Amino acid sequence: MNSNDSSLMAGIIYYSQEKYFRHVQQAAATGLEKFSNDPVLQFFKAYGAFREGNVPHGPAELLGGPGGGEPDHRNLRELPARLGPQDEAVFGSAGLGADGGNRAQNPRKR
Repeated sequence: MNSNDSSLMAGIIYYSQEKYFRHVQQAAATGLEKFSNDPVLQFFKAYGAFREGNVPHGPAELLGGPGGGEPDHRNLRELPARLGPQDEAVFGSAGLGADGGNRAQNPRKR
């Protein structure tokens, strides 16, 4: 998208501020016809659908899926036992060693 299309973005932002989420979706869809796969327009199209309530799942369900929500702390505690020697070096340098991350704040001298 370029500066010639600032009126499109201005319209989308105006519709968002006024809570005209159907218009946000329509304007973003129109922009996507001209600029296919533009990530900003894809965001606004999804944002309009979400704010309008046209999402098949609630936010809690979306976060609870694979890779979302709270980590399983039991699995995190067991992780050091399953690491190989080179993995342990990386894990330890991140401050996540077998002592549970309770190491000194910065072991390196400045």
